[in-house]
Formats: sequence, structure tokens, C-alpha cells
Amino acid sequence: MSSGTVLAYFAASTTTTNDSSGFSASHQEINIDPESLTPKVPNWKDLKPYHLTYYLEFQGHTGFVKSLFVQISGQWTTYGSTDELCACVVENGRCLKAKDFGGNVQHVAWNPFPDLHIFAVFL
Repeated sequence: MSSGTVLAYFAASTTTTNDSSGFSASHQEINIDPESLTPKVPNWKDLKPYHLTYYLEFQGHTGFVKSLFVQISGQWTTYGSTDELCACVVENGRCLKAKDFGGNVQHVAWNPFPDLHIFAVFL
């Protein structure tokens, strides 16, 4: 047997005689190339499920963003950074209102009811 080949045996029985039901069996030896058993995988550069360009960029802060929360309707977002809090429109990324609290904004959260446009800020 040469290296790089796999032997596969298919046998129903080791006997070659007929039994009362008329069944006879023998084994066969086949050679299979191991490379044919591995699936062909495409190039990893062709498997990019992520985007490489910005779709929307929220501007209006100069510090690191620590918390971002989108309203339940998806129309508004607030984000808090190390220097201020910004309320923005999700559709175009425009900052409508920015407020400096004099400290780091740790967390922001919107009211879960879409009729009330209220959000909370934790410093």
C-alpha cells in the first residue's frame, strides 16, 4: 500500500458461502485519495460578511463614546462620551442637542415606550 491512499472496506460478511436465504457476501477494496475527501474551501478574502466603509457616522463629540442607546422606534439615538451627551437622528447622524454634564457619561437609556421621548443619563 502506498502512502497517501486510504483503504476502505465494505463487507456484509466474511463468508462467501450461501446460507438458507440465498445471501452471499464478499468484501471489496477501494483506493481513495485523501485530498478528495476534504471539501474545497473558498479564499477567506471572498468571505467578507462585513462592510469596509462607513454607512453613517455620528459626529458631535470629542471624547471616547462610552454608551450608545437607540430609541425603540429606531428614529433617535443618544450617546454619552467622556465630554458630553448627544441626542441624534439615526437617519442622517445629525446631532440635535449636546449637553456637557461636567463629567463622564457612563450610561444612557431610552424610555421603552415610543410615545414618550425621555431618556436617562447615569454619570
